[in-house]
Amino acid sequence: MATRDTLTKIVPAQTTQNLPLFMEPIHGPKTGLRNVLVVFTYFSNVEPTKDVNDIIKVLNYVRDYFNEITYGKVVINFTIINKWFQLPKDLEYYGKPSAGAAQGDDPNRVKEFFIDTLNALLDEGVDVFNYHTILIVHAGRDEAYSKVPSDILSEATTGEALIILDSEERKYLAFATVSEFDGLNVYVHELLHNYGFPDLYDYERERIFVGYWCVMAEGSRLDPPPHPLGILKYYVGWIEDEEVATLYGRSGRWYLVFKNSTKSLITNTSLTLKIKAQEVSEKGLKLLIIPVNQTHFVTLEIRLRIGYDATLSNEGLLIYLVDTTKTSGHGPIRVLDTKPKTLTLSDATLGVGEEYLLNITTPKLKIRVINCSEGGCLIEIIEHYVSKKVPKVLIKYFAVERNESHVGNPLGIKVWVTYTNGTPVSNALVIMTNNVTIEVDEEGIGKAVIKEGTLGMREYRVISVIDLKTFKEFQLVNNPSAKVLWYKLRVEVNISKTHLNIGERANVCLRIIRLSNASLEPRHEVILEYVKNFMFMNGTNSSTLERYVVK
Repeated sequence: MATRDTLTKIVPAQTTQNLPLFMEPIHGPKTGLRNVLVVFTYFSNVEPTKDVNDIIKVLNYVRDYFNEITYGKVVINFTIINKWFQLPKDLEYYGKPSAGAAQGDDPNRVKEFFIDTLNALLDEGVDVFNYHTILIVHAGRDEAYSKVPSDILSEATTGEALIILDSEERKYLAFATVSEFDGLNVYVHELLHNYGFPDLYDYERERIFVGYWCVMAEGSRLDPPPHPLGILKYYVGWIEDEEVATLYGRSGRWYLVFKNSTKSLITNTSLTLKIKAQEVSEKGLKLLIIPVNQTHFVTLEIRLRIGYDATLSNEGLLIYLVDTTKTSGHGPIRVLDTKPKTLTLSDATLGVGEEYLLNITTPKLKIRVINCSEGGCLIEIIEHYVSKKVPKVLIKYFAVERNESHVGNPLGIKVWVTYTNGTPVSNALVIMTNNVTIEVDEEGIGKAVIKEGTLGMREYRVISVIDLKTFKEFQLVNNPSAKVLWYKLRVEVNISKTHLNIGERANVCLRIIRLSNASLEPRHEVILEYVKNFMFMNGTNSSTLERYVVK
């Protein structure tokens, strides 16, 4: 047998992706094909009981589950080694708890379990680094269900592990381990950890943060399991930017800003929105985010009892609070209990005709479900409270780079915002007409680049300023504006004759015309005209300049 590197060390992998603390960055693909190697292991004192074909049936359901929850964006490709590998140590060795602990597995022994499995595969000549994930199915029970401390607890690397070989070569590889007796719910919970998903149940087992609404929380006990929460899907790209919007402002001046930078202003007293259900693949608004402060935000999503969510107790609008500073197992996401008189979160969704007062935002908001259909729900948001003390701000400086620009060309725009006493307004969002927003820095100064795709005069006027620290709207003392004429240039070439004899002359006229539709009327303005007289000679051309006019 050819010599090979042995596996000597597994350490946490690190990346620099911009994610909240509870989401672990990953090196592998977030969408597309994920290659998973399935290996069966047993121990000197525990032989396998389940038939491999029964386990393969579960794997087929895993593929189907990922296809539904990712809207077809992820394809799980299993490669199955159809044999059982005996590991060098017994089950109790790998499953033994840490010193002083009554339950769980010693992390160092878990690493040994992974290393021994990989070394067995390498001895077999398997190139494990052709795969994104190694899924280990072991003989024996899952400690989470058997409650026997020496059994192995099903678990996974959150993201990938960094594998260091004897040669110091470094590789990234994700692991997941399940019992031969585990069902679909355990498989998908552990494999979702490989995508960086956190545990949303309480590690102390004292509180219920999310309940059965997510497969990463108590929903992992349901079989079949429910969907992950939509915000987790968004962080890995399964829900796209154009399907997520953030709500700013208040009654009469709502600002809906989508993650792909599309913005809209709604001037109605109440805001009515159609939110698509998490279970359907049809594009549309799937997540509505309402900021609380710089580290917390509320998320609204629709859950219906269809597909893998058919096991849910209720359906409708689910509201939850996200804390970006908390880590896995410590309550980074908490479902808001819209029915606190009951002793469960299973009825936390709002049904048709039900409403909830969201009192942790500024302003407070009353949220009501108008109706629901197979594809989602129509909701209404009304401001419940208006602050009486609103700071006044002044647009100290406002200017555009030019008052005329060619369609499609970038044009700079600059703004300076201060309080009425001259103090700069730091970290604010300036909202303007024509869907332009500018975020100002600590000095109250902000810049943006605007483009237009159509001809005509556009007015860019400041209509609101929002404090990004509290998400309150300032009282605007002035609202300056600037007008820009967007135009196109057209080049015309005319020749006085199309057929010439040798020695005959003809005029060639070049015109550059500016097109615009100021005042809603077509406007054609010749800004350059260049005329040259040519004589066609046999083998040579001679010409004399007759006229050059700039208008």
